[in-house]
Amino acid sequence: MFPHDYLNVSLQVTYSKLIKYVGENKLYQLFRSGEFIDLVFVPDFPEAEAHSNGEPVRIIMHGRLDGDKLLFDNIQVDEGGVLKQKDLEEASYAYSGWLQFIEENY
Repeated sequence: MFPHDYLNVSLQVTYSKLIKYVGENKLYQLFRSGEFIDLVFVPDFPEAEAHSNGEPVRIIMHGRLDGDKLLFDNIQVDEGGVLKQKDLEEASYAYSGWLQFIEENY
């Protein structure tokens, strides 16, 4: 399921660049099943800890390959075993700058 109508183009990154980034940053994991990719990580910055009341959270970004681009269409936050859907607009605000950093530096 990949709702192109709701796709936020700011939540995309070149897949080969993301692989390089993840290879250098062991806090991140990639899982691939065909064209579907999950990027899983625990944010390690003060804003994430403040948002989660100091408890560690795990972010799961679900996406699909479209050529050499990985397009994320579903973001979940795992807070103590409870999965919560993250609004795509909010996710875009939170992660688009980081994905742009990967795009420009890897």
